[in-house]
Amino acid sequence: MRSSLLGILAGFAIACGGTTLPTGAAVTDGGTTSEGGTTSPATCKASCLGGELDWEPNGGLTSATTSSRVSSCTTYVYEESSDQSGDLSCTDELSDACGATLGAGDIYAAMQSSDVTNAFAHADGNTVLGADGRPCDGAVLQVTYQGKSILIGSDCGSGCIQGASCTPVPAGVRALATTLQKIDEQELQTPACKGVFP
Repeated sequence: MRSSLLGILAGFAIACGGTTLPTGAAVTDGGTTSEGGTTSPATCKASCLGGELDWEPNGGLTSATTSSRVSSCTTYVYEESSDQSGDLSCTDELSDACGATLGAGDIYAAMQSSDVTNAFAHADGNTVLGADGRPCDGAVLQVTYQGKSILIGSDCGSGCIQGASCTPVPAGVRALATTLQKIDEQELQTPACKGVFP
């Protein structure tokens, strides 16, 4: 169940601190860093979002539903609901500074990407960026902020329905999905969550 969410995740803001985006030779538009021709998640900034950010898989045949949320700048909540185990959740506090672990600053930086702000500006809650695996019992990642949701699929060409129209996932949006995936992976290993989700 949790591994299903992490697989799906893999396939703006009121600052609490500074709001300067990264600059320099190793930085590309959208707050993502470019190393050796590949794009990686944005560099951490000691800032956080002013509103709640939610993400969860949309679709898929699973025996449990999962969701993640960050609110009040640093409060992380992971929830799982199933017929077998009922409703379970864990809560942890993310760092609000840049350090060895991912935290609010990493999410803030990813959300500042021009790709992400543009995706939310045009979000209709139905359009999928990337390939939509839901017709074949797959899922997309639904990310919701300030009442708007964007749907992030897998890379074009990897969808179950070949020949279907596909809007490529912008680099900044993919970096956001990667950051959220890594936040989940990190937090599920913390004492607060590992005791609930061993």
